[in-house]
Amino acid sequence: MPTRWLTSSDLYVIGPADWCFRLLLTPIVFAFANSPAETGLTLDDGLDELVTKVAAANPNTVVVLNNAEPVLMPWLDDVAAVLEMLYPNQEGGWATADLLLGNSVPQGRLPVTYPASLASTMTRNPDYPERVATESGNATFSEGLDIGYRWYVHTNTSVLFPFGYGLSYTSFEYSNPNFAAASPSQQQSPSGLNYEVSCSPDDADAVFSVSFKVTNTGSVKGVEVPQVYIGPPADAASTYPDAQFAAIALVGFANVELEAGASTSVSIGIREKQLSFYNVNTTSWEVAKGERPVYISKNAEDAVFSGHVQV
Repeated sequence: MPTRWLTSSDLYVIGPADWCFRLLLTPIVFAFANSPAETGLTLDDGLDELVTKVAAANPNTVVVLNNAEPVLMPWLDDVAAVLEMLYPNQEGGWATADLLLGNSVPQGRLPVTYPASLASTMTRNPDYPERVATESGNATFSEGLDIGYRWYVHTNTSVLFPFGYGLSYTSFEYSNPNFAAASPSQQQSPSGLNYEVSCSPDDADAVFSVSFKVTNTGSVKGVEVPQVYIGPPADAASTYPDAQFAAIALVGFANVELEAGASTSVSIGIREKQLSFYNVNTTSWEVAKGERPVYISKNAEDAVFSGHVQV
């Protein structure tokens, strides 16, 4: 069957019984959003309606997104899949084709939170009027360290997709968590691989490391991105009354490539800088001592294991 290209201007020809889309095995809709923040986090003119109508004719529809910011997806429950490509630049066409055809496996993770609605975003929250542009044109980030994904977790606000979210053509299982490993260098997998990583640019040794086992439980090769988040000290309010701590903060992650059925041990080192806060009284960084919650997660809101470490 020949390729049929449609744009939002062709909406009038699409109906629930459109024979072309019903015959297609997998209709693919390429949707764009140049400045969603200016249009209420929606796709460009008519594209949400285009997706809705194509999906009504064929529920096996796949949506490929090219956008710079999060967008709402009112049609999400009506389509088979969404491939978020953001702005992939000049090789994006090849990359998109490889992912759709199964020549490559998706392994990216969302760098931002996708809100469930426009009303659920901080800039529309009446509790933060100073967060929106004022007469002076300035916005005050009064949430402090609870910015971005941290604010959604801190306020328990429902989201469409959390920070760090991403799917693959396979599945992964975590097991054997250890929140007090002696040294990342001692946590070698049977194959000799060591996925020690850190978000910190410092070369200092890890204060502690989190180790666990990852298994590819699917039928194809894939890449998993386990993430480690940390919470504030249990007695932060009394011990550090002048400091603010985020509800959770990403402190490490790993890219783990595994063949189908394979397993490996993963160790993620947590370094001193990631456990520190800036002391405004001494104008220096200071390690926050005490017991701190640690989470081994698939994304900012999906903790697989939780534990505590004493810093």
